[in-house]
This record gives sequence, C-alpha cells and structure tokens, in this order.
Amino acid sequence: MKVYTYYDQIPGLPCQTDLIDLWKKSWSSRGYDPVVLNDTDARKHPRYEQFCSYITELHKEIKQEPIQKYGLSCYLRWLAYATTDDPACITSDYDVLNFNLDTNIFDTKNIHLMVAGTPCLVSGSADLFDQFSQMFIDTMIEHVDVWRGTFKDNVWLNDQEFLARCLYTGEKSTRQKFVEKYNLNVNYDWGKFCENYKGVQTKQKHPCVHYAHHALHEYMPILRGDQTMNTIKLFEKFLQDYNIGFENGHFTQVPKLTQLQFNKEIDWTCNYQENIHRFRLLVMYLDLHNV
Repeated sequence: MKVYTYYDQIPGLPCQTDLIDLWKKSWSSRGYDPVVLNDTDARKHPRYEQFCSYITELHKEIKQEPIQKYGLSCYLRWLAYATTDDPACITSDYDVLNFNLDTNIFDTKNIHLMVAGTPCLVSGSADLFDQFSQMFIDTMIEHVDVWRGTFKDNVWLNDQEFLARCLYTGEKSTRQKFVEKYNLNVNYDWGKFCENYKGVQTKQKHPCVHYAHHALHEYMPILRGDQTMNTIKLFEKFLQDYNIGFENGHFTQVPKLTQLQFNKEIDWTCNYQENIHRFRLLVMYLDLHNV
C-alpha cells in the first residue's frame, strides 16, 4: 500500500527534506511505499485554479485576513492526493513516524480520519479525497455568514481548524449530519492509531507518533524562554531518557548523530523556526534509530 505525504517548500520556513527522509524510512520499514507529492501534483487537478480562488476568497471572508502560503498548501494537499488514481491508500503528515501500523487495517470506503479532527493520518482513495477537497469549499460557502469573524482568536484557519469546527462544536445532530454527508469515518479514540509525542515511551505504546510542533514545545522550554521549574524538569527528563548532554546552548554526547551535526552551537534566542525544526529532527531520529 502506498502512503502519501505532501510538501512544498514555504519561503521563510526551514527545509524539511531531512524530516521527510526519516518519514520515508519509517514507513517503508513497515511495508509501505512512501510517496511525496507537491504543488506540481495539485496543479494536475482540473479544479486547481478554481479551488485556489475559492479557498483564498472564503478564507479572507471568514478569517478576515489573507490566507498564508502554508495555509493554502494545507488545503492543496487534498487536491494532490485526488490526482493519484489510487483506489486505496493512506496519507500522513511527514512528521508522523510509523512504528507498528499494519497495512491491512484501513477503511478505504470512507474518508477515515484516524486522529479525529487532526488530519495527520487519513485513509481513503483518490475519488474520496476529491470529494473531501470539495467539502472544504461547499461547507465554507454554506457557513460563511455564521462563521464570519469567529476565527479571529485562531492563529490559523487551515484544514485542521476547519475540521475541528465541524467535528467538535455545535449540536451533536449537526456534527453527525456533516459526518454522514461527506462519508467520514472519524476515530475519536486518541492513540489507537497515532498519538502526539509525549516522551520516549510514546512509540512503545502507540503504532504511530506525531511529532507536532505544539507537542515538542513541552520538551523544549528554552525555545519559549520558559524557565519555570516544571518545564526545566521536563527538559532534564528528556535529556536523561535519551542519554543526551546539553552544555552552553548546544547538545553534546548525542550518539550516532555526527552526520546531522547537532553538536554545533545554536542561537536559541533568535531563530525559533530553525530551532524547533532541529529539535524535532533530533527527536525523530533518536526514536527511529532506537538510540
């Protein structure tokens, strides 16, 4: 079975190819054929121009600010997945590693949201992903007057925030109608298929681990300037669990990582995006190589 991910290099954000290499290794080791799609694939879809126009205008109307390139790419991935002609496949964020997820457990007759409203792990087919992509536009048009201005407190209005609004808020009957209308199979059992990173033990308890930014924040207080006792203890436990040294602003004694050059000093105060990228790469590498 093929597993797809989507990646476009966004100006101003760190290059993610190192992470994607780890993602490929993780999934191929479990019997999958990993494939990376990008905007070139999304452009093959006959609705590409129309889709971009609708998402851009509806986002501006609802969020009351222009959509960013990263936000648009979150929607465009579903167009790209729809161009594969694959009758049964799984899609994964490239920061989701597979430690023990078999290839024969997926619902490919529906859009299977395996981590509820977080679309980091989804199974289906090209035809279903085509319908899924249209769902975003149809639902935004239907709710534009009700939703206008209600996402102001959200940093983003990407596909994840969209799904959270549809699956977690409002009357239960309304949420159920949405699920049935778009042939969704929503798994609310967090951790059954995938869990956010919660330390070295996460991969031992769950088939897949999502190394999401917000999850890693808890283990990297220096990135947030957070020097409270609880966060410092959590960071120290992380170092102890992985047998890592940390001195004068850089990692030391990291086994088997010379090729990734984690030992060079990092300016922890100036480049948040680069620091969190390097830290995420470090944790994924350590978990994948059982260090």
